[in-house]
This record gives sequence, C-alpha cells and structure tokens, in this order.
Amino acid sequence: MSRDLTRRQVMEWRSAWSHADRRALEHALDHLAETDYYEPGSKQYVGARVGGRVALYIAPGYLYWTRPGWTDVLDTSLYAGGLLDADDGRALWSPLSTFRQHERSGPSLEELAAPCLDCFQVPSVSGACGCD
Repeated sequence: MSRDLTRRQVMEWRSAWSHADRRALEHALDHLAETDYYEPGSKQYVGARVGGRVALYIAPGYLYWTRPGWTDVLDTSLYAGGLLDADDGRALWSPLSTFRQHERSGPSLEELAAPCLDCFQVPSVSGACGCD
C-alpha cells in the first residue's frame, strides 16, 4: 500500500542528498503541473504523478523521467550528471550525488554457458558440472 506525501516530505525524503541534488529535484518538481506524490510500501522510491500518470520517479540516487517531454523545459545545467537516455530509449534519467552503480550479483549468462574445461559440460546455475 502506498502513502501520499507532501512536496516538503519529498524534498526531505533522503537526508544524504546534497544541496545541488535538492536544487535539481526542486527544479524538476517545479515543472510538473498539479502533481501529487506517493511512496509505495517498498519505500524504494517516490513517484510524482501528473493527471494520474507517473511523470517522475525519485530514487535515493537518481531522478527518472518516464518520457522525454517532461524534461523539455528543464535547465540542464542543474543536473551535474546530465540527462541520460534510459535503456528503453523512451525515458531520461539523471544521477544524484548519492548514485551508486549496482555491483553484479552473479555471473553473466555468457559465463554460465561456458563449458567446463575438464568434462566439457555446461555447468548448472549453481556452477556444478559433471566432474564435481
């Protein structure tokens, strides 16, 4: 279940944000008309909705606009990391000072598919092969 937030609560959501982060966030929020804010039960992000549709996701380390049109009027000089294309090609995001690159949690698919050099079997997801 999500809970509604005020703009002030959004601006104070993360104490680790720098002054520049808060300026960038405030600027982004200023350019969203009649916005309401919510935090889902996971507390992993805050959503900013315009007309019932999410326009901006606010995460602890980045801002994510759901489509480029929301960023057309922004002063890009306020976003030190720039406005970057998202992987889907339909959205933009900007890292904040608290952004941390995710570490890979396990081997890549290519690494899993490499055959064992001793028995030439492809190991299972756990890494076990025929010679174990």
